[in-house]
Amino acid sequence: MQAKWAVDNLKAEYLMSKHIKEKFDEKYGSNWHCVVGKNFSSFVSYEAKNYIFFYEGQLAILLYKIG
Repeated sequence: MQAKWAVDNLKAEYLMSKHIKEKFDEKYGSNWHCVVGKNFSSFVSYEAKNYIFFYEGQLAILLYKIG
């Protein structure tokens, strides 16, 4: 829900990423990291239930939590 709102209402990808990260930090505790974009790659170590990757329209969204 927050990702869709961010993609629909914010102009810049860094603002979308910031918004989604802040909402995840509020709801699930701190240390979430968020990447939003059309072209990026990642290699991330994570624990179960601390990683999510999905598309909202044409933008890929990666969220992961460290610690």
